[in-house]
Amino acid sequence: EWEYAALGGRPYKWSGTNSEEKLYKYAHYSDEFITYAPAEKVMTEWSTETDQSKGYYCLMTQENGMTKVRFGYNKVQKVKTKLPNAYGLYDMSGNVYEWCWDWYGEFFLSGLKDPIGAEYGEERVIRGGYIGCSSEGITCSCRSCTPPHLYNKCIGLRLAYRP
Repeated sequence: EWEYAALGGRPYKWSGTNSEEKLYKYAHYSDEFITYAPAEKVMTEWSTETDQSKGYYCLMTQENGMTKVRFGYNKVQKVKTKLPNAYGLYDMSGNVYEWCWDWYGEFFLSGLKDPIGAEYGEERVIRGGYIGCSSEGITCSCRSCTPPHLYNKCIGLRLAYRP
């Protein structure tokens, strides 16, 4: 159910896009990339997004004609500040993990429709990644887990209803 909502009816890698170059428009996450563009050009493109007071950072180093850019967030961001997916859902990739009802455990996708996970366990599934994850950690298919009794400010809850 969570993955269905995150995909938004599209076969995308991330909620809202299949393009890593456009991912920053849809998700709050942290990552790095290397470009051959001069640091001045990269800074011009990213400076409108850089604001330490809002918890966003962008660090650059330059050597041998390459610019290495490390960007990310150091605090959870307000919802609806990025673009939604095709279902109109915001922040399905990145920002905070989302609790799922499923217990964490192995399951096999072959022939299953809407797998529900393990019957019991000690950890619940969390999905979507959070501000500290890289682009690979916030894909629609990525699953993680945590014990349900532990508090973590980077885990949220999205209420959903299926008639």
